Amino acid sequence: MIKKLATVVDDPDLARGHVRDAVQSARAIGAELAVTMLTAAPMIAAELAPFGGLYLPEAELRADAREDMMRLRAHLDAADREIRIGGFYGDVSWLAHELRGADHIADLILIGPSSSWSIPWLRRHTIGTLLMAAATPLLLVPEGQAFVPIRRAVLGWKPSSESIRAMRDLMSLAEPGAHIDIVMIERHAEQQDDLTGSNGVAAYLESHGFEVACHRVLREVSTAEQLQRYALDTEGDLLVVGAYAHSRIREVLFGGVTRELIGSSRIPVLLSR
Repeated sequence: MIKKLATVVDDPDLARGHVRDAVQSARAIGAELAVTMLTAAPMIAAELAPFGGLYLPEAELRADAREDMMRLRAHLDAADREIRIGGFYGDVSWLAHELRGADHIADLILIGPSSSWSIPWLRRHTIGTLLMAAATPLLLVPEGQAFVPIRRAVLGWKPSSESIRAMRDLMSLAEPGAHIDIVMIERHAEQQDDLTGSNGVAAYLESHGFEVACHRVLREVSTAEQLQRYALDTEGDLLVVGAYAHSRIREVLFGGVTRELIGSSRIPVLLSR
């Protein structure tokens, strides 16, 4: 059961729509919402992050942070003014690490689309930091979408501890009796991956009252894109994957499912680690 939601933003104006969607989500499920505002020091250009930062005296940067939080609160309706808004400020290169010491614990962290952030690198770094340190599932929310009751979900399955964690997080979010498609993406038509693991997961989910089906899907595009297409084609409410099943270094160098989904998602995506 979700009782506490959190979200992180870096621009009060660009994030206005996302925060309102988060408010709507919290209101719909009767949850509290906390918003963390990250105020980065001035930069030559956002595209240069994490480099290209400009010096600004701490007093002025602190004043900018207060102004950002005031602007964000001003975007909220009067009925939503009780929402908790806090923040951190500093150089963009280490700003996301401040989230490790955040004093609130959430059941779910919502992250808005790239269009709601002014510094794309900071969004990616924030997601990576939270996945590694927060022990809380992250929900990537596409533009204009709010968190909805999960009646049908797609679980991208790959035998790993991350996938098992994703399954457990899904169980806490999905509606009782929800339909869950366990999907394994195969690289070649002749590949016959052992479904024993996923069948065991299916039996476990069924024992908890969910309706479950296992599927093999031939990869025609990237795994991330294939999973998104499957979820969209089956009208899923949510795509769920275990994050960083490979090391983060490998993801950065060679790409990966997590990295691609962070870059672009057309359906709400739950990342667990």
